[in-house]
Amino acid sequence: MICWFCIFYYSCNNSKKIPIPDAMYIIDIDKAEEKGVFYLSDIVKKVRPIRLEETDYALIGEIDEIQVFDNHIFVLDILIAKKLFVYDINGKYIRQIGAMGQGPDEYMGISHFCIQTDPATRLRR
Repeated sequence: MICWFCIFYYSCNNSKKIPIPDAMYIIDIDKAEEKGVFYLSDIVKKVRPIRLEETDYALIGEIDEIQVFDNHIFVLDILIAKKLFVYDINGKYIRQIGAMGQGPDEYMGISHFCIQTDPATRLRR
């Protein structure tokens, strides 16, 4: 399953162009036409799996959502770890965003996430 994010890029709808590294291709499944059976090798020449680093702070139980933005991989685990993890494009663990709780920068639960790609509307801290 981790390998799929190398192939498919799933993100919130955004009409602005996002810079894409030369080695990454985006396939918009929502706009794809149904043509029947096709082979992945018909649309992808080379796949590079990215193994996500496992640390005491980053143990993913189940991947519910993956988004790639700005050379970072965001991985959401809703049921087991109940966290949103951030990795670099090579799979090295960087940090988690927020935590379960009721205080500042904490959430009661997490079910989805969206990355704000427009720099003008991002929250600044």
